[in-house]
Amino acid sequence: MRKAYVSKTIPRPPNHSSPESHQESTPTVDTASDRQSSNMGYGYAIFTDWGTSGLWYDSNWPGNDPEIDFHIDLEDLEDRYPAAWLHAFARWIGQYDDSFVAGECHLSSFGGLFPDLEERQAWLVEGALLAAWLALQSDVGHVSYHPIGRNWELEREGVAASLVEIVQNVMDDPRIDSESEQEGD
Repeated sequence: MRKAYVSKTIPRPPNHSSPESHQESTPTVDTASDRQSSNMGYGYAIFTDWGTSGLWYDSNWPGNDPEIDFHIDLEDLEDRYPAAWLHAFARWIGQYDDSFVAGECHLSSFGGLFPDLEERQAWLVEGALLAAWLALQSDVGHVSYHPIGRNWELEREGVAASLVEIVQNVMDDPRIDSESEQEGD
């Protein structure tokens, strides 16, 4: 069972180096010259991958130190962001991990993630709200939100429009419904 976030206590993800593990590659986002922000601040990627925190430094974001590890342990952000957001994010990733295990994806059976459509939609929208909050922080220049095969970009100046687009996509895209009945992602 996943532990709840308590200040200074986020469980480290297990080492999934066995062939049974389902590790996706570290996310990268192309550096684009037409980004509307000034490339100041951190660039983050929210990338759902079983057994990780789900939060990464964007490897191509100019504001990030190229010498840092791209995967972020949430406990490393305790001095930067409030415990309430860190707890909410850890709980959200915990829901993904629980669905991953329930669908037996960790056993390479690739059952369905969030087989219930409404649960899947709620989870996607909740993640968008967490991404939007992060994008609005003064030390953040960009957030890429990559949940289960999707990709949305959020920046402070356009966060409201991005949220509208995400919610409309989640609620209106027929592929969201069909994905809830297909095998895992």
